[in-house]
Amino acid sequence: MTVATWFVVQPYERSKKGRMIQRDAREWQSAEAACREGLRVAAQGGVAVAFIRTGDPETGEFAEAVILGVYGALPDEVLAV
Repeated sequence: MTVATWFVVQPYERSKKGRMIQRDAREWQSAEAACREGLRVAAQGGVAVAFIRTGDPETGEFAEAVILGVYGALPDEVLAV
C-alpha cells in the first residue's frame, strides 16, 4: 500500500450569467503553498478552495478531502458536491 498526499487548489470564476465555473485544479508542494495560491486567486477576483487529499493511487482508495481554506465567496452548494 502506497499512501500519497496531494495539496490542491481548485479555482472557480463567475460566469456572466452568475454561475460558478470550475477551472483546472493545480497541485502544490505543501499546504502553505496551496493556501498562498488560494489567496492569490481571491486577490485577483476569483474564488478558490485549497484542500488536502490522501490515498493510495494503486488501489483507488482515498480519504475524504480536508479543506484548508475557501478564498472568496463560494456558494455553499458548490462545497457540498
